[in-house]
Amino acid sequence: MLKIIHRYKPQNILIISFIIFICLIAFLPSLTNDFVNWDDPFTLINNPLIKQFSIDNLFHITFSHYQGKYHPLTFITYAIEYHFFGLKPFIYHLTNLLIHLTNIFLLFYLLLKGLHQPLLVCTIVSLLFGLHPIQTESVVWVSSRKDVLFAFFYLSAILFYVKHFNTATPKNTNYYKKVSIALFLCSLLSKASAVSLPIALLIIDYAYKEKITITDIKQKTPYFLLSFLFGLITLVAVHLQQAFPNSLRFPFIEKFIFSTSAIFFYIFLILCPFKLSAYHPFPSDYGGSLPTFQRYSPIMFIILCILIFSNKKLNKQIKAGFAFFLITIAPTMHIFAMNDSFVYERFLYIPSIGIFFIIAKLINKLFTEIIIKSKIKKIIAICIALSYITLLISSTWQRCMVWKNSLSLWSDVINKYPDSPIGYFMRAKYEAAIDKPISAIKDYTTAINIDHSYFMAYFGRATILSKIDKIDEAIKDYSVVLSINKRFMPAYINRGNLYSEKRQYKKAIADYTKAIKLNPQNPLGYLNRAQTYIDAGLLNNALTDYETMLKLYPNNKFVLYKYHMLQKHIKGTMEKRQ
Repeated sequence: MLKIIHRYKPQNILIISFIIFICLIAFLPSLTNDFVNWDDPFTLINNPLIKQFSIDNLFHITFSHYQGKYHPLTFITYAIEYHFFGLKPFIYHLTNLLIHLTNIFLLFYLLLKGLHQPLLVCTIVSLLFGLHPIQTESVVWVSSRKDVLFAFFYLSAILFYVKHFNTATPKNTNYYKKVSIALFLCSLLSKASAVSLPIALLIIDYAYKEKITITDIKQKTPYFLLSFLFGLITLVAVHLQQAFPNSLRFPFIEKFIFSTSAIFFYIFLILCPFKLSAYHPFPSDYGGSLPTFQRYSPIMFIILCILIFSNKKLNKQIKAGFAFFLITIAPTMHIFAMNDSFVYERFLYIPSIGIFFIIAKLINKLFTEIIIKSKIKKIIAICIALSYITLLISSTWQRCMVWKNSLSLWSDVINKYPDSPIGYFMRAKYEAAIDKPISAIKDYTTAINIDHSYFMAYFGRATILSKIDKIDEAIKDYSVVLSINKRFMPAYINRGNLYSEKRQYKKAIADYTKAIKLNPQNPLGYLNRAQTYIDAGLLNNALTDYETMLKLYPNNKFVLYKYHMLQKHIKGTMEKRQ
């Protein structure tokens, strides 16, 4: 990187330094943020893959998926941090921010030296990419490490590809191409969304060459092969874990409607970032009637594409910017996997570059043709630019504060979408974790009132009610859970525990038995049923459950101890009777 900086003119170094500095200031509050209860426990805090930093474990991370996710390089960065610093939020937030600042530098250098864009275009794109509040989720959320990390390798791969076709020396050409492919592999190992890179490279060819030839396509063969391979790996991981169960519920046309309307909403969020949120509910309830705009979004999308790509007067590079946006956002669309949220702002981290590029090109045209000719217009333009930069810094700073902790995060979601149950549910989970049962019950109840079929809210409320000794109310909530989802095993276990506490042993045993049928490998069903058998005086039945447990987990010392103690008790009882 020092070698790259050395090649910069002092003016360029000053500009990129200024951009990185103000971006650092804008994201500074994130360094004091905590983890949040949205994916951080799953991705980081309770992730067994990151708890050991050894050759064997690194090998295991590289060649295995975790809960339907295959982000080995991302997990390796977590493992390194955990090994040296444990679970200190500051370190993880600092790493995310440093990667983001590096990405700003890479983008500026790519546009200026690789794609030979005017300095004003490079400045505007880099500034918007680094400072826009839409990027906050990717930078501030620890679980979004995969987005900033894959972007680092993605931009680096493009940079070396551009060097590859700009270099006349065959030796250097082959070297740059090999490095580009290696960086692309690293991007894929960070996040599968990088599969869009081969087509993104063709878009660059389209923007800078008279026409794309068969040779250009053939040159992308290694990239396409890697994309196909990692696409396949991702599909297998998702299928094995059933990571996107909603995808199977909707026909193709409905997913296409959701995808095209999401594209328009993404563009709206970039141009008007006034309703940013960690969660955006679908414009209509599943199965309900769609809003007019959403129903006609596929037609409007097709018309928009025709207007842009068939317009011969429109600059090829502007067309390429829009195409880059579409191609890089495509892997995250509902047409491939139905997400729980209508849109996720982190999905825009790389695609937003395409829209920022279009904005920059239009401003550059306006500046060179109109503004530069008048001193007054220059002053006005500078004042507007400074005001907008100040607005961006303020908005990004505020979004960083929203991500301070789970309470502030979900309170913001509730403020933006008060009729959506997810904000209340997630805030209730946090309140329960910090021992605020009354507030948690209130939020769970609000979520239930909004969506009476939200069984997880009933389950959460039941768990809190049982802890404050409202046993009958808790049993009632667990029963509602099971009336909605009869295959939800934890509800059988928990209701069985409460029945056992009330000495209603038959009901407790029935619940544990159903839990065991749903998951014969889960030890809780056997352990709890064995204890209930003991309490009910059915000692031989309990002994059978312990024997089953020992077959499943022969090295479990606790079960072995309970088994031998029960055997001894049964033997002693029989001897007394004799």
